Amino acid sequence: MMSNLSGPLPLDSSRWSELSHAYGPASDLLAQIDRMKEISFEDKGGPFSQLISAVYHQGDATSAALAAAPHLLRTAQSKAIPSRKNLLIAMGWVESVRTQECSERIGPLFESYRQCISEALSECIHILQLDDLDPVDLRYLLGAVAAFKGKQFLAARVFQLDELYAHYLEQTSEDDTPPTRL
Repeated sequence: MMSNLSGPLPLDSSRWSELSHAYGPASDLLAQIDRMKEISFEDKGGPFSQLISAVYHQGDATSAALAAAPHLLRTAQSKAIPSRKNLLIAMGWVESVRTQECSERIGPLFESYRQCISEALSECIHILQLDDLDPVDLRYLLGAVAAFKGKQFLAARVFQLDELYAHYLEQTSEDDTPPTRL
């Protein structure tokens, strides 16, 4: 479990104001992160969606996303599989677009984030062994696994399969020739 993490950023640290999310300094996320203990991660448009939208916005991972990950994973581990799954998928999205610059912005906290990602990978593998996964969830969890294993390009493609398939269909409907590579 999370006890082996070395140093996630404490929620009462003033360092949160040095980190950012899509809408500004991350200090305003502290209450939201703490509130995640009390809510489901399944509500569309609810507090979980709002938090994820702030830290992972329009394809950009933020320094706040990396710093918040250990806290969110710890919270998710106490929840039912559907909530855990949603968080793991969101973490996979973040990891699939994480840049070196973003990693450097959190400095020494990056080690805590990497340990969190390792644990998230184990959680994904556990959930993938269940028999009753929805095919879409299965796809997204596989994308998260690819991201957690450092295969960002593959993860991005798995997360974008709907768009790629639409492009494929569009290409094949324009003429009868086989489409070019996706």
